Amino acid sequence: MNSTINTLLAEQGENVLKSMKELKRIAKKKGKARFNAFEKFCANQHSFGVYTFTDPAIQEMGEIKAFQENMEAFRNTFQVVSTDFDATMDISLVDSIYEATFTSYNEMVIEFNLLDRRLDAKRF
Repeated sequence: MNSTINTLLAEQGENVLKSMKELKRIAKKKGKARFNAFEKFCANQHSFGVYTFTDPAIQEMGEIKAFQENMEAFRNTFQVVSTDFDATMDISLVDSIYEATFTSYNEMVIEFNLLDRRLDAKRF
C-alpha cells in the first residue's frame, strides 16, 4: 500500500471524527445548527470514501470496512435530522457508535503503521 494514501486516509479519518464530535456535542439540540453539523459530517464521510477508491486493496481492508460501517451507522442515526429539525436523538446509541468509530479508526491507523495517529475518544 502507498504510504501517502495511508496518511491521507488517516487525516481524512480524523476530519470525520472531528465532525462526529461536533455532531455528538449538539445531538440534543434541535434546529438548523444540528442539521448543518450533520451535513459537514456527511461531506467528510464522502471525502474519506473517495480516498478509498485510489487502491482496490484499500477497499478490501477489514479495518477500512469497519471504519466505514461505523461511519454509516452514525450517519443513519442522524439521518432523520435532514428532514426533521426537531427530531429527538438516542444519545446512548450516538455515544456507543461514536466510541466504536474511534476504535475502528485506531485499528485502521495501526494497520497503516501510523501509530502516532491513534486517538483517544475522551481526550480528542
